[in-house]
Amino acid sequence: MAGKRTTYMLRLIRQDYSYTVKEVAALFGIDEHTVLRWIREEGLKPIPTSRPYLIHSKTLHAFLSRRQNDRKQPCEAGQMFCMKCRMPRGVLVGSVTTEPTVKFLKVKGQCEVCGTRMSKMVNPQYWSHKHPLYACMKPSVKPHNGEYVSQRSCPVEKGGQLCLNLTL
Repeated sequence: MAGKRTTYMLRLIRQDYSYTVKEVAALFGIDEHTVLRWIREEGLKPIPTSRPYLIHSKTLHAFLSRRQNDRKQPCEAGQMFCMKCRMPRGVLVGSVTTEPTVKFLKVKGQCEVCGTRMSKMVNPQYWSHKHPLYACMKPSVKPHNGEYVSQRSCPVEKGGQLCLNLTL
């Protein structure tokens, strides 16, 4: 399994600026050999005929954003991203619950492959019976209608023990 891939903060790159290899390494806190590997093997283009290598900020930004966007795996309708499988997966039917937050609705469910808990933030405006994950919801508890129903049953007729339901 490959190591954890770093997501670089692209807003640190100044506009219309030329960086040396050492400056790029210092900017992101990485080794100079990493930047040289990007140039040699991964397609980062330095300014032609520049020694030491100079890298224009637009080229660096485009290279890193392309590299980071290639790793993304968008979820289709009815899927959430499973951290254990490291892939978008379907949700186990009957496992979806919702939890309201300040601006969004946190939808929680279980991966249908490995059973790991997954979560996804959904805009409450789009959460209805038409939403793809809505079909996987746990059956909701029947709301109380306000009428009193006794939870006890007295088995006197069946020859059982006498029970006293006393109310004050």
